[in-house]
Amino acid sequence: MLRRIIPTLIEDYGSNSIVKRSDRLLKAVATFNRAVVITHNYPDPDAMASAWGLKILIESKILVPCRVLAGGSILRAENLKFLELLEPPLELVETYAPTSDEALIFVDCQPGNGNHLLSNQSIKAAAVIDHHPPAQAKPRSLFRDVRSGVASCSTLVTAYLLEQSIHPKAKLSTALFLGVSSDIARQPILTPIDQRAVRGLAKEIDFNLAIKIQNAPYPRTLYQRFHDALESTQLIGGTAVCLATKADSPAGMAGLADILIRCDEVHAVLLVARIGNDCFITVRGRSQDRHAGELAEALTRAMGSGGGHADRAAGKITITAERGVEEIQAELLRRWRVILDLGAIGAVPFLDASQNSQNQFGR
Repeated sequence: MLRRIIPTLIEDYGSNSIVKRSDRLLKAVATFNRAVVITHNYPDPDAMASAWGLKILIESKILVPCRVLAGGSILRAENLKFLELLEPPLELVETYAPTSDEALIFVDCQPGNGNHLLSNQSIKAAAVIDHHPPAQAKPRSLFRDVRSGVASCSTLVTAYLLEQSIHPKAKLSTALFLGVSSDIARQPILTPIDQRAVRGLAKEIDFNLAIKIQNAPYPRTLYQRFHDALESTQLIGGTAVCLATKADSPAGMAGLADILIRCDEVHAVLLVARIGNDCFITVRGRSQDRHAGELAEALTRAMGSGGGHADRAAGKITITAERGVEEIQAELLRRWRVILDLGAIGAVPFLDASQNSQNQFGR
């Protein structure tokens, strides 16, 4: 087996030395024969780009072969165009069983949370890289870089690449740029590291490809789904709720939720959809005292898993013989009313603008 050469810095550094995060990451992976980067199911541009960047980093610097895996599918128009034009090395699989000689690297997700191929398994990871809030149970890992204040995982991975003097070529630079920019719209204050990442990528970004991806055409069926969902959506005290959203994937729910939260009468959104044997939830919020990630966690507590950012979050509850879809929907609505102090505020159809939505949170 070819021995990997690790920079001397990480093998022999003193207490006063500054060790780069990328060096520590490479050291954590270098003792394994192979690496597997796992990102969340139904991956978005940030997940695909940051996982791709890690593969380039690992294979270039320490010669460890690396795969990129995710579950679910790609259905959102922009993400399909991302795959078509940029060709990230992503493998979509139904299951994955890790072996002891593989370095497991989680990016844009964490072992202790759901929504990835190894959910609900006790895993010791080689590395965990994420920009979501830390999991409640701190994951066991050799390397951990979880910074919830940063806009994207693409920011973090770009920083690693630049630390190692790797300048991504046009397609990867464009992918990383889209990974950062897809979350910039929801992160109005960018940290210095976000800004440095974009500047570091700027020379190689193919903006023509980026524009084509961001303006990917939508299928007509999407509008039918939005129409059906909007007809089922109700306003309850300044919140929009749809308990029977029709969606093929959580990504489809996210698109609808992003539209609903932009309504000037809406401060929080809850969507629930049955997909296969699970009920997925999507949460949005734009009130400073309503954290979407905390809402998702509280809604799914003791039933499933949930979490996310201050303004957007998701969760999943498995349907069982003891707990059917209707029971899950009823409990989620009950919790939503309690958590947001909505009391007995009545529900009105979202599309009936003539009715007073009581544009406020419950008293």
